[in-house]
Amino acid sequence: MGDAWWKRQFSRLLSLEQAGRDPKKLENRYLLLASRTWGDRRWTVSFKVPQDVYHFLDDADVRAKDQGYAERQRQVASEWLNG
Repeated sequence: MGDAWWKRQFSRLLSLEQAGRDPKKLENRYLLLASRTWGDRRWTVSFKVPQDVYHFLDDADVRAKDQGYAERQRQVASEWLNG
C-alpha cells in the first residue's frame, strides 16, 4: 500500500458520496484514510494532506446532517484530488 492506493481510495469514496451514498456509511473508511496521515502508523502517506482535506475525512457525520456544508467540503476535496 502507499500513496497511489490512498488517493485511489479517497477518490472512490468521494465519488460514492457525490453519487448519493450517505457519508455516515463511509465514515469508517474515511477515518482509516485519515489515520494514514498521522506519522505514528506503520505506513503513512508521503505527502502533506491540507487541513481542510483532513477535515473532510473527519467530518462525514457532519456532512450527513448539513447538505450545504457537505457540498462545500466535497468541492474542496475534489479540487485537491484533481489539482
